[in-house]
Amino acid sequence: MTDEELQRAIEESDLLTEGEKETLMVLALADEPRALAVVKELSRPAHVHDYAMSRYCGARVCDDCGDHQGLDRCYCGWSRSGGNGRAELVEMGETIEPEDY
Repeated sequence: MTDEELQRAIEESDLLTEGEKETLMVLALADEPRALAVVKELSRPAHVHDYAMSRYCGARVCDDCGDHQGLDRCYCGWSRSGGNGRAELVEMGETIEPEDY
């Protein structure tokens, strides 16, 4: 994504306050991975989620894009930031039992 595309995606968002837009722009231009993931999400065309209960993690997951309804990260490894959700939860102090499978 070019700097101009980053700027356009952030400025056109109606989900962010002006302060959030400024902060996100600074982080995105500095190539901060989580900021870039947020900008990528903001620039995505509108999508209607089709959620279904996942047998793996127990969350309601969109069949089309993998979004986990109401979550930012999940122990299954999914994360809205594009990182490793399981590792992010552990870093935040969550205790997650090891998988037996």
